[in-house]
Amino acid sequence: MSTTAVALPRLPRTPAAGRRRPPAAVLAAGALCVVEAVALLALGLTSLDALWGTGLRPPGVLVAGTLVGLAAWVVLVAAGGACLVDGAGHRLLVGTAVGELAVLAVLAVGGASGGVHRVELAGHVVALSAVAVTAAVVPLVKLLLGTTPAAGTWTATTRRPVRAPRPPLAHRRARALTLVAVAAVLTTVALTGQPAPAGTAPTSSVDSAH
Repeated sequence: MSTTAVALPRLPRTPAAGRRRPPAAVLAAGALCVVEAVALLALGLTSLDALWGTGLRPPGVLVAGTLVGLAAWVVLVAAGGACLVDGAGHRLLVGTAVGELAVLAVLAVGGASGGVHRVELAGHVVALSAVAVTAAVVPLVKLLLGTTPAAGTWTATTRRPVRAPRPPLAHRRARALTLVAVAAVLTTVALTGQPAPAGTAPTSSVDSAH
């Protein structure tokens, strides 16, 4: 009894659907956002320490507002880079960069026209306008990287895997907890770095006076 082998046509293999690697511009923008967020946090901590060291005691409302604003700034910068790398969009990154440019423009104009002309930075006294213009390089680079054609194509074609639906409060709680954590760190540094009252004289000086 003879058997006949039937050759079946081979079906072309479809490549396994995997996550593509983000373009270099997207990775550079995300890395810049992370570096900026860490630098802002470090600058906030050192600035608070220097402020308490001079003996200045600003109102509590001003300190709280500054801490919350700085914490929100850090979260927005980091979230903008994460959204771009994840392919969710570049609106948050662009919006944050535009806001930073607006604030720096106000500082540059204010430093050139009147008010505070010079500030102390890392032990050196420099012009406020020069600091604002130099710092404007960071948001400008973020805008250039976040609006490149490669970044636009990445955010337009990236399809994230379908996940089980989650309640919308989960992401809001994560952002709120991050904001509170950053503000708590800054508040702790502000409270622990508070100098002793100016009226308290050192013991050695009192003894020498007698």
